[in-house]
Amino acid sequence: MRKPNGHRHELPRERGINVTPLIDIVFQLLIFFMIASSLVRPSEIDLDLPDAESGEKAAKEPALVVSYKPADGGTRIALNEQAVPSLKALGERMKRASSSKDTRVQLRIASSVPYERVMDLVDTVRRAGHPRFALLTVSEGGQDG
Repeated sequence: MRKPNGHRHELPRERGINVTPLIDIVFQLLIFFMIASSLVRPSEIDLDLPDAESGEKAAKEPALVVSYKPADGGTRIALNEQAVPSLKALGERMKRASSSKDTRVQLRIASSVPYERVMDLVDTVRRAGHPRFALLTVSEGGQDG
């Protein structure tokens, strides 16, 4: 463009870098990762535990036997074959059943029980005053493994 007086009119040059497109991309990535991370289920860990071939047979008659297996959309907990409604109730019954830390305890857990639930059970047994226990895996057919 020329002005009538013969001088060319120049547009002002932009100084610096325009970061607006960069900010747009960063916000889109942020939204993507927020949505993608909400779809991940970090509380469950899928483990394929191997069968033990060199284990020892458990004692024939332990003092306390805790059974933990899936049943109708939840889990079934039992102490010495008597049903227990929750882990909290299990801990209370174990405290009443034996005050000795030397009491033999067997945890018979079905292999299909999620690892997170197994750890909740172990924590409950330890809080009930039984730091030592035998951990047995029970197959779906009910046999100890």
